[in-house]
Amino acid sequence: AAGLSIPPKEYDIIQSSLANPEVAITSPVMFSYVRGRIAIRGTAGGEDFASYRVEIGAGLNPTAWLQIGSGSTPLTNTILAEWDSEGQEGLYAIRLLVLRSEQRFETATIQVSVDNTLPVVIIPYPQQDAVFKLEEDQAITLQATAEDAIGISRVEWWIDNTRVGARERPPFVQTWPLSKGTHLLFVRAFDLAGNM
Repeated sequence: AAGLSIPPKEYDIIQSSLANPEVAITSPVMFSYVRGRIAIRGTAGGEDFASYRVEIGAGLNPTAWLQIGSGSTPLTNTILAEWDSEGQEGLYAIRLLVLRSEQRFETATIQVSVDNTLPVVIIPYPQQDAVFKLEEDQAITLQATAEDAIGISRVEWWIDNTRVGARERPPFVQTWPLSKGTHLLFVRAFDLAGNM
């Protein structure tokens, strides 16, 4: 209303000037969620190939890069490097640089979200050691709450080591028909990176 510019809601991704199938990262894919030990697959080759290296940098536009792999043999659609992301969190760029014999570089860059933090899950109902009378309660509604910084992909309910249900979106509730006896209930929550 005051005539001031509105901040943009979008952001640019880091891209190579030209897509080159001989300088490419094929896995992980752009903007995927990753964790733990990550195999970086792709192709590093082409005419006048001299060597390649794979680097990582923190943030949207990294100011510093850490080399995690290199080689002097051309590779096609295979593992170029392995990255142990333990202890790291947030947005990272993965960059492949291929050096040509005339000291010219070609690059391919992707961005991924690193999440090595387990989701938090709580069972608010039923309470520990709850007792139900079968003639009064034929079924109960199992409840769970789950939280994670990047999001929950699914919640599973297990009773006596048998999966009785799963949900991908809140509310995380599951109806379970009662049966006589003592039962063990546990809930598994999975985040978008696969942490459980």
